[in-house]
Amino acid sequence: MALLNKLLCFALVFMIFGEFVTPDCYEDWSRCTPGTSFLTGILWKDCHSRCKELGHRGGRCVDSPSKHCPGVLKNNKQCHCY
Repeated sequence: MALLNKLLCFALVFMIFGEFVTPDCYEDWSRCTPGTSFLTGILWKDCHSRCKELGHRGGRCVDSPSKHCPGVLKNNKQCHCY
């Protein structure tokens, strides 16, 4: 039930803010983005696990200022595999 509530909240946020977000925002988004990090482990794997799944030794979140959506994706981070 808690998962369903989180998914409904996530969908509602996307519907409300979707109008303010350009399609290019997706290029800046990652599993490390602070605004959606609460869904890590529920809807997607964390950075380290995803990189291992892709055949890398691991991964970590690094600062990556948003190029396309600086007003929406503040303090943006992206997953970098090593």
